[in-house]
Amino acid sequence: MNKIVSLIFLVIYSHYSYSQTEYKIHCDTQRMENWLGVHSYIYGILNDTLIIFGGRIDGLHEKESGFERKKTNDSTYLISIKNRTCKAYKTPFYTIQLHDAMTMANSLFTQKGDDLYFMGGYGENSSASYNTMPSLSRLNLRSYKNALELNSNKFDYDQIIDSTFAIAGGQMLFLDGKLFVVGGHKFTGKYNDSSSKIIQSYTNKASIYTIAFFNDSFIVKKDKEIYDEFNFHRRDFNLTYNIDQNGETKLMLFSGVFLENENRPFFNLAELNYNGYKDVENFEQRFANYHCGKVGFYNKKNKSLTYYFLGGMSEYYKDSIVNISRDPFIPFVKHISKVHRDSSGVYTETILQDTLPAFLGTNGEFIINPKIKRHFQDIIDENELRDDTLELGFLLGGILNPTETRNPYSSNLAKMTVSNPYLINTRFIRQKNTNISKTIKNNLIIELIPGSQRNHFEVKLLPLYQEYNYLFYYIYDTQGRLISSHKISDPQSHFFINLNHLQAGIYNVVFTINKLYKINKQIHVY
Repeated sequence: MNKIVSLIFLVIYSHYSYSQTEYKIHCDTQRMENWLGVHSYIYGILNDTLIIFGGRIDGLHEKESGFERKKTNDSTYLISIKNRTCKAYKTPFYTIQLHDAMTMANSLFTQKGDDLYFMGGYGENSSASYNTMPSLSRLNLRSYKNALELNSNKFDYDQIIDSTFAIAGGQMLFLDGKLFVVGGHKFTGKYNDSSSKIIQSYTNKASIYTIAFFNDSFIVKKDKEIYDEFNFHRRDFNLTYNIDQNGETKLMLFSGVFLENENRPFFNLAELNYNGYKDVENFEQRFANYHCGKVGFYNKKNKSLTYYFLGGMSEYYKDSIVNISRDPFIPFVKHISKVHRDSSGVYTETILQDTLPAFLGTNGEFIINPKIKRHFQDIIDENELRDDTLELGFLLGGILNPTETRNPYSSNLAKMTVSNPYLINTRFIRQKNTNISKTIKNNLIIELIPGSQRNHFEVKLLPLYQEYNYLFYYIYDTQGRLISSHKISDPQSHFFINLNHLQAGIYNVVFTINKLYKINKQIHVY
């Protein structure tokens, strides 16, 4: 007997704006002696000193080359944040494995106290092989800084070699004493952009570890994995701390690339903690789709959180006449965008009128002025800001695209891009009663209705007479495994799908419609 499946609604709500917000942002460029520019690097902070190693000193990789050792950053930079001065040292060759780990690109890294943890990364290693580094390392920054200044190879570190840690392009942060390792992929062999010539696998998960020390031993224990072939099938995203409207601290995944079976970015945000992940409903982040410099503000009085994203790459951008344009190849952008969550949990995204001085930000980092009071980690306490002018900090490194072409990769101009040699000093100037915004809403309702035949569903896209020229739908089980994906090139406003190929059970359906993304509620197959 067929059981009746309840009507399921999927609402896609798109809200974006461009405006002059409560802060006017002023950026200026500065050259710093001994700093040549690095992107995709590892960094830690010890008091006023910024310690940087690894990454690349070239620009965007080309289609059939990249990540060669000759353009590896094999220097360690000590930068005074206050004085904007830089000293360069050769990264010590203590052991081959540690040196390789310290000179990879797109490594995962995070800091806890004076210890910097870094994992994986990709590039040509010291034995001329191209692989993702299978290691997790701990480096004591105080000991390492002293060793550099004394020209010594003796410093405090630990390293574990294990294929589990062979990840590049992911992110990691500590939360509630646990190390969260999120997303990323493993790339084997020499880089090539042709999918038929590469060996690549995404982790599709968030792994949670306990880090401990016992009798001078470095112990890493995996507590659990949260597996999802949709949400964690991403790399080169932004991972931040998130203070929700209830004051609870979690992690937040912002955008990133690439969707399963689609060469396109994620637009969804997802909260993550030890108990699992949750999608942010009714919101798409369209204006910062790749790893870039970012900074967060928390307002405890208003129970609101705002993140600013500086440049990077984005499918959507503001053109020369301030219209919102789209390029599916995710070009470089100059704009600064913000994602704001209010006290009721509603998210909005804004493109600011102020811009960066060039196509900057991609694979760079934003270094916050250490004098600014934080609420938690790198989240600024907005309630403690007293001055109308805030010397916020600077954008450091990343890729600079000096051409007039937003997408040099598709125009065979990738070799024209370079590592950004400038510091982008950033000043926030408080504005009063100057908030002017334009909001565009796009409400789309999807009805999933059980058909007369077993496990057949009618899909209705409302409004009925809107043009729908693109649709993908994915089916995942409750363990996050991708079961099947389907493309409908010219979808009508209603059509049927047959799910008889599925075993009986509960499934999630994800739709990509007219380049928008949202996840459905669960459905039952009998």
